[in-house]
Amino acid sequence: MLGAEPAPGTHRGADAAAPAAEAFGPTELVRQAVLAEEAGFGFVEISDHCHPWLDNQGHSPFAWTVLGAIAARTSRIGLATGDTCPTVRYHPAVIVQAAATLALLSGGRFVLGVGSGERLDERRGTAADGRPAHRGRTGEIARVRGEGG
Repeated sequence: MLGAEPAPGTHRGADAAAPAAEAFGPTELVRQAVLAEEAGFGFVEISDHCHPWLDNQGHSPFAWTVLGAIAARTSRIGLATGDTCPTVRYHPAVIVQAAATLALLSGGRFVLGVGSGERLDERRGTAADGRPAHRGRTGEIARVRGEGG
């Protein structure tokens, strides 16, 4: 229904009816990913936020740890971050290191999804004009690291 509040465990957006990763604990997310692979899904993604979207969710596990556990328990399904934010939460070099490690652990099944941040805790690292302070640095560092730098 237009204008209605999202159901518990869901969020607004293009996939407003989809349960948000923040609605589940890490063990449950790994279990769901294993089931998704068994059911033939092509990929799973986890949003990378510090805090849950809704008060009734109560989770928001560390995305990189959960994705590593999923990589260890699956063999075919693609893995992705929904919106890793390269501002104050992570330095771009840390994101590149985490992504490269996960790509190796998953046999190349990982895709890095980068976003500008959705919550206030992710926006504190912005420049005065509102652009992320590290904007553009993640790709630059990834290229340098990929060339052996």
